[in-house]
Amino acid sequence: MEHNGTTGRTARKAGWRSRLVATTAAAFAAMLAVVPALAGDRTVAESGAMPADGRVTIENIVGSVKVVAWDRAEISVTGTLGQDVERLDFGAGARARVEVVYKERQRSTGEMMRQMLGGGDRPGTGDGADLTIQVPRGCQLEVEVVAATVDVAGVSGEIAVTSVSGDVDVRGACRRLVVECVSGNVDIDGAGLATEVGTVSGNLKVRCDDAELELETVTGEATVDCARLRSLSANTVNGTIVMSGRPAAGATIEAESVNGNLTLAVPGDVSAAFEVSTFNGGIENAFGQKPERTDRYVPGEELRFTNGGGEADVKLNTLNGRIRILKK
Repeated sequence: MEHNGTTGRTARKAGWRSRLVATTAAAFAAMLAVVPALAGDRTVAESGAMPADGRVTIENIVGSVKVVAWDRAEISVTGTLGQDVERLDFGAGARARVEVVYKERQRSTGEMMRQMLGGGDRPGTGDGADLTIQVPRGCQLEVEVVAATVDVAGVSGEIAVTSVSGDVDVRGACRRLVVECVSGNVDIDGAGLATEVGTVSGNLKVRCDDAELELETVTGEATVDCARLRSLSANTVNGTIVMSGRPAAGATIEAESVNGNLTLAVPGDVSAAFEVSTFNGGIENAFGQKPERTDRYVPGEELRFTNGGGEADVKLNTLNGRIRILKK
């Protein structure tokens, strides 16, 4: 077994965590304070022409962002701006932009961070902005938030979401999906044909019909339920990963954990070659083949077997964790 390979691959794939940390630091530095502008919330209503395959960038810090696709060559923004918001910058066209701009005032960093995280009531609340944005179905969508919740429905183009502490919910199949989140939870129903999701401490769930998936967590729990897996790469440091689906012919299904359990459920008639190993943990196999001890002095096990014609490759490895292979 190449246990050093597990640690090395996990370390090499940690680049996205550095990007998230940098995003977090930049967001906090850019918004040390906000100042009340009016006595109450203000409503907004903006709209303009936008090509069906145009690009829209949305930025908010506190509150919520709801994006709904429609079959119009137009972008529409409605919602409310809280007391801490100075204005909404909006621009339509091929490169549409929706940005919530906040005023500054002197306030301690700790107080500001508490407000950005919702003031203790719930993440994403406070005197920020709650927006509903309707966009062309096939557009390219980019959303960046700090403590705002994100809800995207029906966009079939490319989607990229970056969040610090807000939850992210994406529904509907799209061409490509990339989600990076620090402490919020991620829930994806539909996914992109190619999907990449990374979390630090948040949990993630992915449900889809047909996809290539790449998932990474640090301490969160990851759940995958996909009817057809064209490829899957899943990695965790201190979390658990539960996977379910049918590997397509030629697919590679790989999952690695440093300190966490792995579970894979596949159909009983799956055509796949399995390569499974643990350094400190047991292996449970519903197909009947028994694992072997890797060494008389360590508790690790390994298991290799082929079911059916072996048209897909399944590779599962843990350093400190149990592996379960189930029939669905």
